[in-house]
Amino acid sequence: MRKEPNLHGNANKVVVIFLFLFAFFFIGGAWLLTEQGPGSAGRSIRNTGKASPDLQKKVSALISSASRVEKLANELILEVSQEADLRSILLLVEKVQMEKSHLSAIEMERIDKLGELVEKILSSHLRNKSLNKESEARVLLNSPEVANGLALLERAFELQSEVNDSFPQSTGVDRKRIFILEREIREQQAEPLYIDSINQEKSGEEALSSSRIKEAHAYFQAAIVSQTEINEQHPNSRRHDPLRLKHLQARATFCEANQLINQHEGLITQAQKHIGEGRLLEGVRLLQKASAGFASLKKDKPLLASILEPRIVSAEESATATAVQYFRDYFSGQLIQLDKHLASGQLAPAFALEGTLRRHFIQMEKEFPGTSGQFSKLSERINFLESHKEQAAGLQGYLRKQFIPITGHRGWWMLRTEVSQDLYIAIMDIPNPSRQKGGTFPVESVSHIDASTFATRVGWLLGVHTQLPSLSQFAAVSGKPTSPAQIIIQSATRIVPVDQGATNASGFLHLWGNVSEWLAPVEGADASMVTHAGGHFLDTAVALFNKPVASASVNERSRLIGFRLVIHIPQ
Repeated sequence: MRKEPNLHGNANKVVVIFLFLFAFFFIGGAWLLTEQGPGSAGRSIRNTGKASPDLQKKVSALISSASRVEKLANELILEVSQEADLRSILLLVEKVQMEKSHLSAIEMERIDKLGELVEKILSSHLRNKSLNKESEARVLLNSPEVANGLALLERAFELQSEVNDSFPQSTGVDRKRIFILEREIREQQAEPLYIDSINQEKSGEEALSSSRIKEAHAYFQAAIVSQTEINEQHPNSRRHDPLRLKHLQARATFCEANQLINQHEGLITQAQKHIGEGRLLEGVRLLQKASAGFASLKKDKPLLASILEPRIVSAEESATATAVQYFRDYFSGQLIQLDKHLASGQLAPAFALEGTLRRHFIQMEKEFPGTSGQFSKLSERINFLESHKEQAAGLQGYLRKQFIPITGHRGWWMLRTEVSQDLYIAIMDIPNPSRQKGGTFPVESVSHIDASTFATRVGWLLGVHTQLPSLSQFAAVSGKPTSPAQIIIQSATRIVPVDQGATNASGFLHLWGNVSEWLAPVEGADASMVTHAGGHFLDTAVALFNKPVASASVNERSRLIGFRLVIHIPQ
């Protein structure tokens, strides 16, 4: 049998031979092209171009300068000529480094080291020079030579910026310092503008005080311009002050509105004249007119708010104070007359006068709203009288019969009985507060404050001064027992009606027992604590003899404490 040719084996041999030849020529060519082949030792790379004609001259110059540079390595700050020399050397290094492909590895190493040393010396020099400039600047910034100080501070900033930008790998780089210097420069740049603005403002105020309104307006406008420039161009400066700008704008607007402001202030001057002459209400109305004028101007020119608001408040306060003075005098005189009518039992003219006072009070509240708070007691009194108009005659008639003169206390009269629950409810217009209910029983479970309020209202009804008894007044009517036997208590089991039982020699009932009675506070004593006297139905004669007076809180509401009243009728 004939043998077939091995086509696959031949094909494989051809491929292997092709790959071998390709590798030989590719690698060999690359070796020759990169000058790494035979005879190229000591060269960096091969450049097909030509070196500059003076390259070797530049290299020689740099190598010869190395010793000169090394001598400057320990200098903190260089002389001008030395700095210029280093800058020219560094520039030459950079030019030579651009043609490093034509230098030997040894040459390139020497050039690189020289460049690094020059950069180190220069960056240190510039950093130290910047610090010196800053130090000099700070001295001048605190002297009249602020402008020169600012120039030095700007130079310190420039030098540090050069270090940061030109020598980013050096130890002299300080980006935080650049930030601080820049901020301070901006601060110092704003200072002259601020000083100018302040001076313009002062001149404006001086002109305004001398009534040179147009001149003042011009000064304020100039101050506004400087402050505006600070706010816009130096937003991080400590002189950046939007509130001051607003104030200056308000002063300029004040000058523009000065004529109207002067007119309103003229009304105030006129009002003060009227008040001084005793024409109080005329003065009050002029003050109100001035206040309304200022308020209208404030609405039209909001920038004047800081200037006008104090004037509005002052005019309103003066108007209110003057109105209060007028009405206090008026009402005081009328109340004296009202008390005379009530004290003499002339209820018809009394309530006619009360009606007049009510109308005047309402008119006062309407025309002078700030005054009503000063007359709360008057309001309470006329409202009380109005609400008790129908009961007044009966209440007066009953009360007039219940008071007995106090021996040794000229002009003072005391209620012969304790205040009953019926009488208390009639005067106070509230539900019965007592725990042991009974119209003729003494009112109890009322605080000292409640009792004092009741006394005030009875005084309004009778037209005389009314209060709780003092200790000496109580002692004057109860006597001074020399033994427990002289103390007679009506009951030892419960309270009894105020008019039930025997009177003492002076005509009073239940000065001992029944319920203890609140006394008037002692002047100068603790206001939170008060006294009550006479004891209650649970007390014994012995206990009361030993301790006739006890103390309690003004807010105490005990079922064992009531009260009676005293009135004063001038002799």
